[in-house]
Amino acid sequence: MQCCSPAKPLVMTCYPKPHNIRERYAAGERHFSDLDDDDDCYYDLTGADLRGAVFCGSRFIGDFTNANLEGADFSGCPIKTSIFTGAKLANATFYQAAICGTNFLGADLRGANFLEADYYGYRFKSGDLPDH
Repeated sequence: MQCCSPAKPLVMTCYPKPHNIRERYAAGERHFSDLDDDDDCYYDLTGADLRGAVFCGSRFIGDFTNANLEGADFSGCPIKTSIFTGAKLANATFYQAAICGTNFLGADLRGANFLEADYYGYRFKSGDLPDH
């Protein structure tokens, strides 16, 4: 399964409501199901440590290059054109996520779950992984 290598979005980095995910995570918050891409911004989470974070159902575009997302849950997220290059995604869940145009090059996907994730109309089956 080949995933496209998108360019970074042509917008300035900004943090739409709610604000800074890194600060919220550092304060102990783990559920980020309220993210939205209405402001045409993307979340720059390059190198962030967000182990176990839950993004279920959130709508966003993010740069997670080299981020630690072990055990994170992206179930049901339309995370199209996001970047996970070199990210630690061991045991992460992308159940029923829309991952079109998303880059996983060099990502650690050991134990990651992409069951029923959508990639340009292809539904991942048990054990399927995007190119990484």
